Amino acid sequence: MFSGGWPLVVLWVALFSAFLALFFLPRGRRDWRSLGATEAFLVALFTEMFGFPLTLYVLSSALGLPAVGGTEHVLLYAFGPNPVAMAIVLAVTSALVVGGGALVVLGWRAVHRAGDGLVETGIYARLRHPQYLGLIVLTLGLLVWWPTILTVSMWPVLSWMYVRLARREERNLAAKFGEAFEAYRRSVPGFWPRRRSPSPPNGH
Repeated sequence: MFSGGWPLVVLWVALFSAFLALFFLPRGRRDWRSLGATEAFLVALFTEMFGFPLTLYVLSSALGLPAVGGTEHVLLYAFGPNPVAMAIVLAVTSALVVGGGALVVLGWRAVHRAGDGLVETGIYARLRHPQYLGLIVLTLGLLVWWPTILTVSMWPVLSWMYVRLARREERNLAAKFGEAFEAYRRSVPGFWPRRRSPSPPNGH
């Protein structure tokens, strides 16, 4: 990694922004505000990853460590080369990013198939807010891969914004679909899927 790689900053921000534009469907001002917060998170993350290593400069100054000359991973800088630790970080990051992205895509497919009706099929049969959860999980994966002062402080706020957005969306759905949505809300969890209970034996 190296500092000053601003074309890489632009490239990675553009790639993730394109993903959000394709598979996340902002419907109102609050959606756009939350999407803007996600964009700010991505800019802060990739700026430190490829552009300017602010967190490492702050750490080196605060802890009396040698000054950095380029962009390094925080774990490598603090603890030295540790292939096992980095492999674990990479595995956790990959699982979170791929899993979060899959939730966003599956949610998008279900919404498009349902049209203007209440979405109760596909991933929405297991979760009421798969896309919001997907964005929370995806950004957590990026945070695990490259923790920085800015992104560590931004991620809880970003997650709270999506939870709040989900609650507001539920109020709108309850007003639109009435008892149908209330029955759906009672039977399907919001952000954490329930374990499937085993089917009872025949005759019981």
